Amino acid sequence: MGNFLYRYRGVVGFIAFVVVYLMAHPEYKSILLSIPLIVIGLVIRSWAIGYIGRHSRSKEICARIYITAGPYRFIKHPLYIGNFFLVLGVLIAMSAQFIISAIVLLLFGLEYFLISKSEEKYLHNKFMNKDNTQYCNEGTLQQKFKWKNVLIEFNTIVTIIFIYGFIIIKIHWWELLKIK
Repeated sequence: MGNFLYRYRGVVGFIAFVVVYLMAHPEYKSILLSIPLIVIGLVIRSWAIGYIGRHSRSKEICARIYITAGPYRFIKHPLYIGNFFLVLGVLIAMSAQFIISAIVLLLFGLEYFLISKSEEKYLHNKFMNKDNTQYCNEGTLQQKFKWKNVLIEFNTIVTIIFIYGFIIIKIHWWELLKIK
């Protein structure tokens, strides 16, 4: 199930966005409240992507090395922590109802729990040494932060801009409905 969710994680997120969007009643103040969370999410994701690179965008779970540098020193899945902040920020921006937000966050947690279990199984099978005592890297690949990897985050930034554009359209749509 984790592999399936990994492959279709973007589709799952899009469906969740559409459902929340249709039920949302956003306001400009909710957008302003959400911006710090969005920035935190983008910073965490950019830091993590600086190490993991394009493998974060693959449709299949894969890795050339077992990364233990940067944010991966502290947590196993920093991209997912960044995603959590982005999802929370968007829910706040849309002024989503509490119950809808709670359901989305619960499903987000379940989805990424299953994905992370599949990733951990993959990493264990690929990088665990023969006596199952420690992870090891193949070859002499360096774990360095690369700014060119961060360019991959441009897709996330564009997506966030589109989401906020749709939220602003909905705000104006609601204002037009109130006038009539």
